[in-house]
Amino acid sequence: MSSLLLISCVKKKHKGVHPAQDIYCSDWFTKAKRLSHNFDNWLILSALYGVVKPDELIKDYNMTLNSFTKKQKQLWSIKVYKELKNHLADVKSITFFAGINYRLYLEHWLVKDGFKVNTPMKGLAIGKQLRWLSVYNNKKI
Repeated sequence: MSSLLLISCVKKKHKGVHPAQDIYCSDWFTKAKRLSHNFDNWLILSALYGVVKPDELIKDYNMTLNSFTKKQKQLWSIKVYKELKNHLADVKSITFFAGINYRLYLEHWLVKDGFKVNTPMKGLAIGKQLRWLSVYNNKKI
C-alpha cells in the first residue's frame, strides 16, 4: 500500500506555462514540495485545474478557493474528489499540506472511503506552517 501527499496551490506563481511543480514559487510551496520525497506519490490541488500531476504543464492563473462561496467550494471538491479517485488504487494513507478550504469536504469523503487521512499542519498559522516544514524537511513523516 502506498502513501499520497496532496499539496495545495499557492498565490505566488511564475508567469507563463510550466510544469505544475515549478509554477508555484512561494517559500511555503517550495518547502512542502521538498517533503514530497517522503511519500510514494504526490499531487497538487489547484483552485483552477483541480488535481494536477507535478509534471503536468499548466499556465499561471489568479484564483484561490479562499474567495469561493460555500457552494463553489463544494462543487470544486466534488470535481476534485472524482479526479482523485483515478489516483487512489493502491493508496492507504493521504496527507494534506493544504488549508481548510482545500480539504474541508475532501477530508470527510476520503475518511468515509476508509483512507487514513493526515493533516499534520492543521490549525497552524502560515508562519508556524513554514517553521513546521523547515523542521521536517529531510525527515520521514
